[in-house]
Amino acid sequence: MSEPIPRRKRKVKVNVEDVKAALQERKRINSPDIRDLEFYKDGKRVQVPEEVIEWFASIGLNNIDFIESYFLGGTRFQVMTMSKANKPKEATDE
Repeated sequence: MSEPIPRRKRKVKVNVEDVKAALQERKRINSPDIRDLEFYKDGKRVQVPEEVIEWFASIGLNNIDFIESYFLGGTRFQVMTMSKANKPKEATDE
């Protein structure tokens, strides 16, 4: 039998209202078609190549999956969909 996972000495405080707000924001981001989103980073609009958006729209993942993997360096975008050698073009600042 495996060892039990050690518990934290201090409890983690979770504010239910914060979770509710986070879920509402997630829904707001994931609800539109990815083709209808404008992306901003550090207050500047970022242009994502149209072929990347069209390709991503066809694979069935949600908008947050795209943002997490394409902009934040996650590997899900590469691992689930393309090899690193075939990674789509980078986004450019406008």
